Amino acid sequence: MAEWIQHQKQYYKNKSSIFENQDIRLIWEQFVSKYDKYKTIEDKWIENLQCVKDYVKLNKKLPPRDDNDDAVRKLSNWVNSQKQNYKNKTQILNNEYFYKLWDEFIGMNYVLFKSNEEIWYDKLNELKTYIENHNKKESTIALMSTKK
Repeated sequence: MAEWIQHQKQYYKNKSSIFENQDIRLIWEQFVSKYDKYKTIEDKWIENLQCVKDYVKLNKKLPPRDDNDDAVRKLSNWVNSQKQNYKNKTQILNNEYFYKLWDEFIGMNYVLFKSNEEIWYDKLNELKTYIENHNKKESTIALMSTKK
């Protein structure tokens, strides 16, 4: 039965096989909605990961916690929880399968997971490269001067 369910999820997602039929899609959506409470934590985690992937693909950033949309704020909270779980290998991320999925997601979106310190160093290196490539030492240094 589990294999059948997995196939249905994939067919639904891809709008393939029997799910090309709009009536079947509607019946499946109603079924899933009715029995949502029976989803496992693992199913919900996978769904959240997919929602975050979709959000990142569309917006080129992680969901912000101050967004006006409740669903986006909820995703942001979920991402922040996963960051902590990943760092500490706790909760669902103590499972190697889920840990690997999250690790792959981070790897594909590394720039979105940089710390403020990493971003600062990147900008500093970018400035150094600019100065070296454009020979702008005097004007750039004057701008950076903190002495009065």
